[in-house]
Amino acid sequence: MKRITTCILLLLLALPLSVPSLAHASVNSANRQAEKNARKVAKKNKKQLKKDRKASQKATKNWKKHHQSPF
Repeated sequence: MKRITTCILLLLLALPLSVPSLAHASVNSANRQAEKNARKVAKKNKKQLKKDRKASQKATKNWKKHHQSPF
């Protein structure tokens, strides 16, 4: 009987110690997810910027082709 009571008492004492670590783990998980989303958005923005720059260069090249200067 003493052994069962001791085990229950130890479990009750250990439970509050494990709860903050679980809460901390969920915060880390949220941070990881936020970082992952930020990297994904940054990659998408970089790709769009490259696409826009390429289109601008192509438009400039076409304009110069049709509007040659007399110099």
